[in-house]
Amino acid sequence: MITNMIMGQARVGAGLGVMGERKRDAPQDRPPAFRQTHYAPPRQDQYDAAGPNAVTQQHQVAPQHQVAPQHQVSRQHQVAPQRQVAREYRGEGASQYEGRAIWQDRRSSATRQGRRGAALAIVLAVLTGIVAFAWAADRWFGVSGAFGPIPGLSVDEPGPRPGFALPFACGQRWRLSTYRGHNPDDAKIDMFRMDGATQGAVVRASASGEVRQLVRPGGVKIDHGGRWYTLYLHMDDISVSPGDEVSRGQPIGRVGAVGTQAAHLHYEQLFDENGDGNARPPEIVPPVIQGAARRLSPDGPFPLVRSTNGC
Repeated sequence: MITNMIMGQARVGAGLGVMGERKRDAPQDRPPAFRQTHYAPPRQDQYDAAGPNAVTQQHQVAPQHQVAPQHQVSRQHQVAPQRQVAREYRGEGASQYEGRAIWQDRRSSATRQGRRGAALAIVLAVLTGIVAFAWAADRWFGVSGAFGPIPGLSVDEPGPRPGFALPFACGQRWRLSTYRGHNPDDAKIDMFRMDGATQGAVVRASASGEVRQLVRPGGVKIDHGGRWYTLYLHMDDISVSPGDEVSRGQPIGRVGAVGTQAAHLHYEQLFDENGDGNARPPEIVPPVIQGAARRLSPDGPFPLVRSTNGC
């Protein structure tokens, strides 16, 4: 009996030793479910009892392999209810992912339409601005005359030439001159004072009218009615603005050297021959000052004229 007990204990110890060795030799990277269970294909009677679409107990996910609650999608990370528009467009059975896709597609489409509309509005605004600027430049700055007369725009009928006076104070004496390349030589006049300083002398309106525009360099254009205009350039102290009504002899600026090397007044008389509402360089005419034609030549003579403006 004692012998049998000793032999039994030896067998138990050997068995424990073998199990310990197997336990040490077992791979440590396998999950507990893999080490404790093995795959057994379902039997035919299980299919017959539960049906072809049923999941048998062997195929269920072990509890340790299920997704922990803390790993599930939190409420704040779920799709907002207002974005689940699939129910409105796809029915009650649509998923939140389908709803989000539809919402994103509709938002992208609206964004594209908005961008196209904005681009079209910008293009129309730019074209309108270009046309408006070209019209203003043509009407007020006398750039090209390409637009011609505007239908319905009131344009003065041709009238007699106003009685233009020398554009300086009564009694002052000024020399009138021109030079080759003045273009036209016989119509554009440069004026230099002979009885005082040219620089800073007060320039006065040659006749009554309305200031049409300010031009470069240092210039004023006056509309005298009847399509007649006068132009004064190189002034450095202009005292009028477009739209101002001026009378004959009223100061409009001072003689300067703006855009030129020597101080003098550049003077022109113009006639709006084509009736487009402005007078441009091609419409310059030889001047008549204080009743006398002053059609000069670069070769001279250069007359001295005493002003009767305001006398």
